[in-house]
Amino acid sequence: MPFNKNRFFRIILFPLYMVYIILFSSCAQQSLQITLLHHNDFHAANTPFTAKLDTSKYNINGIAGLKGLASAVQDTSASSMWLFAGDEFTGTPISSMTKGASQIQILQNLGIDVAVIGNHEFDYGTSRAHAYCDSIGVPVLGGANLINPDGTPFTTEFYDTNIGDVPVRIIGLVPPNLYALTGDNATGHLEVLDLAESVRKHLPTPDRLTIALTHVGLPNDVELAEKVPEIDVIIGGHQHAIVEKPIVVSTGGVLEGDDIYGDGKSRIPGVLVTQAGQRGIFLGVLSLAVKKGDIVAVSGQLLMNDGTLAEPDPKIQKIVDSLEDEFTKSLTDTIAILSADLTRKPWGEESVLGRWITDAYRSATNSEIAFQNPGGIRKNLDAGPLTKRDIWEVNPFGNSLVQFEITGEELSTVFSHIVSMKNEPLVVSGITVTVNKSDLKASDLIINGIPVNPTDTFKVVTNSYVFGHFEKFFGIEKGDRWFYDTGFVDRDILVEAAQKAGTISPLEDLRLKIVG
Repeated sequence: MPFNKNRFFRIILFPLYMVYIILFSSCAQQSLQITLLHHNDFHAANTPFTAKLDTSKYNINGIAGLKGLASAVQDTSASSMWLFAGDEFTGTPISSMTKGASQIQILQNLGIDVAVIGNHEFDYGTSRAHAYCDSIGVPVLGGANLINPDGTPFTTEFYDTNIGDVPVRIIGLVPPNLYALTGDNATGHLEVLDLAESVRKHLPTPDRLTIALTHVGLPNDVELAEKVPEIDVIIGGHQHAIVEKPIVVSTGGVLEGDDIYGDGKSRIPGVLVTQAGQRGIFLGVLSLAVKKGDIVAVSGQLLMNDGTLAEPDPKIQKIVDSLEDEFTKSLTDTIAILSADLTRKPWGEESVLGRWITDAYRSATNSEIAFQNPGGIRKNLDAGPLTKRDIWEVNPFGNSLVQFEITGEELSTVFSHIVSMKNEPLVVSGITVTVNKSDLKASDLIINGIPVNPTDTFKVVTNSYVFGHFEKFFGIEKGDRWFYDTGFVDRDILVEAAQKAGTISPLEDLRLKIVG
């Protein structure tokens, strides 16, 4: 729908102005109002899509809608800045097909002011990550804690500028576990420094507002706020957290109460921490009153990119349409029918989608067992027609499938490790097993109806990302065991499996049973 300025003011800006009048009027001459727009973890969600939040579904307008929404906010804000907290690459076919070039082109025209590099900006190697930093036309931060082998920063460490009359310093930070998120083929030669120490090293003078633009996850953001109270605002990404109202963090932890958002006279009692979900579903908006380098009052919210407040930007829409026409026409044909939804579940739980994926890997490679990391499954599949595009969005990374050998004795250790993992316990096919979570002992390992003999050797398949982080995922040493990179691309195998099946129904068999 067209932008309705009266509606926009009534729904969004009027509450912010009321906060300003109530909190700031007594100090209006001493305080300056600025607006920070932010989003994170966009993952190339350029085209409109349906997002499910809790039990409701919403039509999201893609990157053109996000641009239209941002422009509407900026048109009514005298002093504003748009910050992007990382992970532009990977998630839809267009990014994979162009190795991120599509996203660089869009960002060159989008109008963001500052970005931080995310872990997925390394999905196509360090050369493409450098191209991203050098080409999008705005400062791309992250060098404060990401160091080249020669000791120089990988990219820009911080950025000094003014938002209206408010001087600010923006410091960019990458994930502490960047190597584990990428692999030595992309970032193994780089060094990631301590978050808090990196910020302290770059703190500005007290009269300059300090913003940490991070891609480290909400728990790390909260911990950083506790350790470095000199920070004023942390705008984060990586965890896809939906922070509807800014968190205020002091050295003693997260604060609660309406009085923590300032009285317009003195500095708020902590560091503001926020994050805006993922894929451009929301645009974050922070309205700040600043006096002598301190935030004295704040109001913040997330605006949904569903078209109710502003229409999509036509220039960005034209770029998106051109890219889609050039690269993705071949992905729209139906390849199978889903009789029911194939969905993911929270990490640590088996899912029907994970079962179908691992079954397809195992069948295609004649392996006895297959594993898949749940973090590599990026989308649910709704009942009805299934397209190649759906498969590309479920599995956008294009990893190859790797076979290796494992003994029955090692399998017991592997499943004990899988149950103990807090992050990304693997999904499995071809074997059933019971693990007691109190002592982590694995029992009743069955393959093809036959109990597993500890001395037998079995052929296993997984994707190259999991194999590249062997000890992390399996809890045993890779050593000099036999392995073979099949060269099969994971999503190609899934496309073939879907085409062969014609109709796909969810499998409800439980492979990993956890008791105790």
